[in-house]
Amino acid sequence: MKFVFLKNQSWINAALVEPWVLKWPFILEQVLKQTGDPKEIFNTYGWHELYKFITNGIISCAILEKTDEGCYGSYELTRWASTKRGMGKILLLRILNQGISIISDRNDISPQAMGSIKQIRDKYSSMFDLDPLDNNLNPLTPDDDDDCQTYSKDGGYEYLEKDFGTDTGGYYISKLDPKATGSYSDSELLDFAVEQTNISKKLNPDISYDVIKQKVENNFAEKYHDVSDIIIGVGQNFEDAIDYVFNDMYGKTDMGRIRITKESNMKITKKQLKRIIREEYTRLKAGGLISEYDDYDDGEGNYYDEENIPSYDALYYELDGFAETGMPRDYLISALQMAFRSAPYDMIVAVVEDWMTEMGVDGL
Repeated sequence: MKFVFLKNQSWINAALVEPWVLKWPFILEQVLKQTGDPKEIFNTYGWHELYKFITNGIISCAILEKTDEGCYGSYELTRWASTKRGMGKILLLRILNQGISIISDRNDISPQAMGSIKQIRDKYSSMFDLDPLDNNLNPLTPDDDDDCQTYSKDGGYEYLEKDFGTDTGGYYISKLDPKATGSYSDSELLDFAVEQTNISKKLNPDISYDVIKQKVENNFAEKYHDVSDIIIGVGQNFEDAIDYVFNDMYGKTDMGRIRITKESNMKITKKQLKRIIREEYTRLKAGGLISEYDDYDDGEGNYYDEENIPSYDALYYELDGFAETGMPRDYLISALQMAFRSAPYDMIVAVVEDWMTEMGVDGL
């Protein structure tokens, strides 16, 4: 098995894949033969071939999202699935080996994830630091670093009563501290950040953003010179393949279907909305319904690069191209934010509101 670890400031996409997935440069070479200009690769069916190649080789996968603040700066494990028994845990260990602090999904935890958390806590606690999280709505400690969304009102803490004989206590300690006296169920022991201790040997990933960059430059820079679009495209294909495999497995399990039903009745947060948009974008792209380009037309023959701030007219033109009148205001705003990360938020809001007014939509 080979290890994929794609980490940026917002999320981590990780997977264990079949060894033959390392042959992706050969598949990419075949894709590039379909076009003479790498910038046109986004407009060919070839990207889908590379995407399918990666998807078919994924054994287990995980997606982690960076917490906004507090939570010890951890990554939240929001997506985690495996096609083979036991490979999900191995993937998790490989991720922790990268020096990442992880917290469990803050909204819901599957029985499989609950079992893994219990194993780490009960059998392998000596290998990991388990730092208690503090309830961000009702904090018990003065520190902000541990403030986080928690399952229990006290988070991972227990109050140690003052012992006047030894002059100890009178403060909060971890529920897992040997001095803790409380009796807790598994569901009351979910509020901890996990990090591997004493990493003597960090195992480098077989595929990372840096590896992708190096492989593309070594194999294609001499012929195509500017390979920046290719580097971005390969990274996106790996990200999208991991996202697709999780959603495919997630929807086929009983627990997955139960959770999907539960989520449909939950009050949606901004973070969840962005996740939904990203998943929908991946689904449409996988079906060949979305093409990506380096340059965009603002509708008046003016082109701009995605890395630069687009104009109001360019945003309006793009919105008018993909939006439907039944889409809610927040969905459209988030979709434009995902597509144009450099665009000012106020401009996006103005574009959406003007478009909805012109279309006669109420904006619910």
